[in-house]
Amino acid sequence: MKFFIPCLKEGIDPENFLIGFCKECNLMLPPKKKRIYKLHSTHDKGSYTATVGESLDSYFQTGNEPVVMIINHLMETYIITENRGLLSGSYISANTLHSKFEFFD
Repeated sequence: MKFFIPCLKEGIDPENFLIGFCKECNLMLPPKKKRIYKLHSTHDKGSYTATVGESLDSYFQTGNEPVVMIINHLMETYIITENRGLLSGSYISANTLHSKFEFFD
């Protein structure tokens, strides 16, 4: 699957948006071949999946908002929705050590 950011208005380049977002938030820009499309992980309360463009798993109890980005930064993985890290709030921290990733093409 080609890299995309689901909430962007037509005409906004996802690549440029990602560069600006990472710079603004002091996150490392992920290399093109390491941009996460889907995350499967486990936690003490169970397992969950996060997929860019799809509603966030009910595990997180955030309602029905879609995942905008998943970014791996140093030893952390962040799940970002419009209300958790993009427009307001803080990122959702995922368990990197027990995660499996699927990447954009």
